[in-house]
Amino acid sequence: MILALAIICQCFGQCVLVHQLKQFSSSFIAIFLLLEPTCTAIFAKLIFAEALSALNLVAFVIVLVGIFFAKTCEKSEHPILQKAE
Repeated sequence: MILALAIICQCFGQCVLVHQLKQFSSSFIAIFLLLEPTCTAIFAKLIFAEALSALNLVAFVIVLVGIFFAKTCEKSEHPILQKAE
């Protein structure tokens, strides 16, 4: 039963991601996936009352700052990331 739940949830999540590629860029989806561990920890705190350490909070800040920089610098000129014209 647990294995079936895990497989169904994983398949559903992947299908949603593939479906969203029609509406969002692949870079946005990849950056959005970086929020997964942070959301997981927050839900674990809310649902299971797990203790979050100061190190967890530092990690959350680092992830959020990284996502911020990735989104704001996405349009900047990176020779490696530019499309071949």
